[in-house]
Amino acid sequence: MSIALDIGRTYELFKDYAMNRNYKDAMDLIDQAIKVELDPKRIFTEVIARALKEIQDFREEGYVTVSAFQVLAVAKIAEDAVKKIKDLLTEKKEKTGTIVLGNIQRDHHVLGSEILKVFLVSEGWDVIYLGADTPAREFVNVAKENNADLILVSSMMMNTMAGIIDIRELLNRENLSEKIKLMVGGAPFNFNLNLAKKVKADAMGMDVFEAVQYAQQLKKFGKIVDYKAEKKEGLFRRIFRFFKVGRR
Repeated sequence: MSIALDIGRTYELFKDYAMNRNYKDAMDLIDQAIKVELDPKRIFTEVIARALKEIQDFREEGYVTVSAFQVLAVAKIAEDAVKKIKDLLTEKKEKTGTIVLGNIQRDHHVLGSEILKVFLVSEGWDVIYLGADTPAREFVNVAKENNADLILVSSMMMNTMAGIIDIRELLNRENLSEKIKLMVGGAPFNFNLNLAKKVKADAMGMDVFEAVQYAQQLKKFGKIVDYKAEKKEGLFRRIFRFFKVGRR
């Protein structure tokens, strides 16, 4: 590959390769970006992160369709691209803590949680990823076994809320609610801001950046210290959504 690269061109190519599952071309592109000495921080934020957010883009006309193959390919490409530049970032991340991440039982929309995993790892978290269709008991057991700080649950469907309530009830029953915090994310929470309270979550992230920010606050303070309780309806129109994926 011998293409004249700047950040904008690198972004366009990376997004195209990720969407079309061209793993080798994507990895070669990152290698070339490193070789021509593009800023590693900009590669992460303006190429990899931006491409991931674009793939999650929520548009006025509805959800962007993303196939199951694209889910796996995009996550793998992003994860391996981050690995290539991680050691080049000037700010080395110490271990932040441990998060158990996955989709609640009966929910199979994993693109958002796969992408969030990449961002959390880049911020120093050890992420134990459980994937789709995970029962409440498994979330809690894995969190206990690994001395986790947080359980982060994704759901795209209203009919899975009972499973998240079960997580809270298990944490309460086993006296773990102070030690292990519960965060939620996904379309139902974005469109009903009271839903996180109904499932008794400690926090709700409307997008990837909120999720990472609130995870850090829960770890450090045990609560959200700058949560915007009066979120406006306009936030529902955010282009970059947390755990927003296409219907399959």
